[in-house]
Amino acid sequence: MREFKTNHKEILNYWIGKSINKNGEVLLKPKNTFDDLLVVLDPGEPSCWACNKSFKSWDKLERAHIKPRALSRDDSPNNLFLLCSNCHFESPDYMNSKFFYMYIYDKSKRSAFGFDTKIISDCISKFESLSGEGVDFSVFNDFKIDTTKINTHGSQLVDSTLQAMIIDFLIESHK
Repeated sequence: MREFKTNHKEILNYWIGKSINKNGEVLLKPKNTFDDLLVVLDPGEPSCWACNKSFKSWDKLERAHIKPRALSRDDSPNNLFLLCSNCHFESPDYMNSKFFYMYIYDKSKRSAFGFDTKIISDCISKFESLSGEGVDFSVFNDFKIDTTKINTHGSQLVDSTLQAMIIDFLIESHK
């Protein structure tokens, strides 16, 4: 495994107070509008900077290069982002950093707690169709991934499994 020159805390400290806009630009002084995406939402709550999935510590996140290391040789904090393994895998490996930032912006705007909001929306629609009733959203406070009911394809939790798990959870919690 390759050694990094920059640790998680240095990356976190560099990005605190900075935001990204939909055009893939980094703003050093955020305008605090809905269109700006604050990179670090809460320094005390470790989460992926793309999908917002929570983690127990910042060290559990991967250090993702904005400009590919193989091309840039740059391990400085301004070329690193803290991402979960899925978002790191999906992120573009391209020298123009604008495309990396646009990926982060788009992914974050369509994600909640590490899940794509389209998947959750589809699950709610399917549940309402199956049950004939609306969703009590407070039940999501108790939502946890039940590893006794699911499996993965390799190391990935695929969307169809996630959908089945959410719909099953909604059915069970509305009984």
